[in-house]
Amino acid sequence: MFDDLRKLLITKNELGIPITFPVGLSAILGGIRVLDYLYAEEKGDYKQSEYPKIRLPADISAFEAFQSLKTRFMSRITSYIITVCTIDGILRQSYTHFIKCLRQVEYISVVPSDDGVAQLRQRREEIKDYLFYRHKVFAHTAFDSPRKDSRSLQYSSLYYFSGNLFYVKDEYFALGGGSVIVDKEETPPELSIVKGHSNLREHYSLWEHMFTDILKKIPREELESKIDKIRLM
Repeated sequence: MFDDLRKLLITKNELGIPITFPVGLSAILGGIRVLDYLYAEEKGDYKQSEYPKIRLPADISAFEAFQSLKTRFMSRITSYIITVCTIDGILRQSYTHFIKCLRQVEYISVVPSDDGVAQLRQRREEIKDYLFYRHKVFAHTAFDSPRKDSRSLQYSSLYYFSGNLFYVKDEYFALGGGSVIVDKEETPPELSIVKGHSNLREHYSLWEHMFTDILKKIPREELESKIDKIRLM
């Protein structure tokens, strides 16, 4: 992931600190490694848990196994959602800074006419389900920090956070869909680590192209000489 961009990076020492241009790639790659780890853990845990055998627990030991599985799922999806949103925040800021710097060194002809605003809007649309759960459940609940949220959504956020509104489809756990207590027009989207991971990697591939499509149009040595004249921090 981001292999093409890594080949085009320029590193500059500023205030004694090595800084890449575009800025932030190491943080982005670290976050993606976390997502890959959580995906592997989630997929493997569900398979090993033999969930269908404990879906309708017949005794206390089966019930405890189910509760433990649910807790592990909730801990992973909480981290996954927050990490996705954090990575996109870094990418958005990095791209905005990237375009600003290119304009400063008069590479106006290679940047989008709208400075990439349309692409940034599309990237955000692609993670809207993750943003919903971060804003309404995991960064803070709609219950404790309502922003014009209905009472039903406020109370639903508590059920999501407690792990009591998740369900099973095929071979994965998911949030959303199914039985919820929110109004019909507010029914949260289905969100699963296992189901959504491949789409998310495609999302990051599109982010990468936003940078590389521009960088490939600029001779590297020429860009290095110009970047040395501006501050990246």
